[in-house]
Amino acid sequence: MHAMATGADAAAGGVAVPSFAMAATACPPSDVEAAAAEPPPDVAAVVASAVAGCDADLGSLPVASCGATLGSAPPQELCKDLAMFLGSWQSRRFGLLSLQPREHPEESDSWCEEGPDLLIRRQRCRADGGPPKELGRLFVCSDPRHVENWGRKVVAELPAPSSSSSSAPSHWLWLKPLSKWRVLWTSHDGSEVLDVWDRRLLEAIEKAAAWIDLQGLITHFRDHGYQALGQDELTASARSVALCITTKNRLWQLRRALPLNLLHCWPHRRWTTIHIVDFGSTDETLEWIMSRCRAAIDAGLLKVYYTDRQPFWHASIAKNTAHMVATEDIVVNLDGDNLIGPNFPVDVVNRFVQDGYSVLQYEDGDGTCGRIACSRGDFVRIRGYDEDAYPMGAQDVDLVHRLKELPNARFKKVRGSVHSQAIQNTQEAKVASCSPYYGRLKWSQMDAMNRSVFAQRRLKGHVVRNVTLENIGVKAWLIPGSDEPHS
Repeated sequence: MHAMATGADAAAGGVAVPSFAMAATACPPSDVEAAAAEPPPDVAAVVASAVAGCDADLGSLPVASCGATLGSAPPQELCKDLAMFLGSWQSRRFGLLSLQPREHPEESDSWCEEGPDLLIRRQRCRADGGPPKELGRLFVCSDPRHVENWGRKVVAELPAPSSSSSSAPSHWLWLKPLSKWRVLWTSHDGSEVLDVWDRRLLEAIEKAAAWIDLQGLITHFRDHGYQALGQDELTASARSVALCITTKNRLWQLRRALPLNLLHCWPHRRWTTIHIVDFGSTDETLEWIMSRCRAAIDAGLLKVYYTDRQPFWHASIAKNTAHMVATEDIVVNLDGDNLIGPNFPVDVVNRFVQDGYSVLQYEDGDGTCGRIACSRGDFVRIRGYDEDAYPMGAQDVDLVHRLKELPNARFKKVRGSVHSQAIQNTQEAKVASCSPYYGRLKWSQMDAMNRSVFAQRRLKGHVVRNVTLENIGVKAWLIPGSDEPHS
């Protein structure tokens, strides 16, 4: 029989909360930035490897990628410098773009030696089915007035940075290739980054949607799909929202859920941020995020953190960490295997602002019990999830009960919505990364013992937990997503 792991017991077992953990009472952005600037050597090596690896694959782009939006193979007269750009790209400034040859190449305004230019169209994906909006063109410039030493450069002629309208004065953006999947567009002297194009997120979304369809889950891809990525205007909100994700060696689920969740949050990125903390995964989780989801990082929608300060999985410690790096008004726990559906952040804010709720639980089926939304202030007030517990089981239910005990709390369990789906898990997988200190306890055993102890604490009126700890969660380092500033 295993005894309940107290703080001292946990320390002996290697799952204690380090004394340098992020403060429970405050986690200003400066703390995160300072940690990111000078991580210890072991963390710095992991971060550097993940960031460098995502841009290492230089070469020509396979024309078959993003097949859902590509046209035919490149015509023979199209020069090789432009062939790699055929198809769909996600632009930080303009959203979803489609690059195709002109139907009548002789109408091209500018020719290079190998052939005509490419048209750049904005895939607006409007509900009325309007045609793509022509924005500009892509061509090869060999004019010695613009290119030194009689060289050649790829140029995008697009509306000036002050406007996204195709009727605005044209502006030349000069190519700075990073990889075959991601390119920067700069000013002529290279001193200013004017746009970033990426296509790996598009590929990841399509693969995720195909896999989710096979599982009998609803992707909302056909009815919403790229409409979110191509939406003309960003939405506004009275509250900011943080979706807090933790992960350790669960890439097989994350790569099916995260791309779709990014898709559904894309129009709301001005006030929604997804914070994901990786707890020392060894299955290349970090490398996958940095390479496949870089467009979301560039756009400011996704923030990625890494920590090696928690060697074994402990759900409460992990979730406290992810919530404390967030600074938004409303924090939502989002398990890495959950699918949020279209406009989930909008639904959360509406229920808080219009309906007056202070606690929401989007539980509707297996794997969604942990989808809990509350204000960041309330989360800090009760000092988060109870860390003096077995590493898995009952922490979500306990958090909801304690939030409901706060003065003037209003709770709603949201059922029957499009926002509550999860990729199924086995109970063995849930405890696979837990400390061997707990022996061979099953998830059901941990859950039962945690439920009992948590209930006793609530009966004694202990709404606030972790009171003997100086901080909650562990320290995590923000990974720099790109060198250029967000627009």
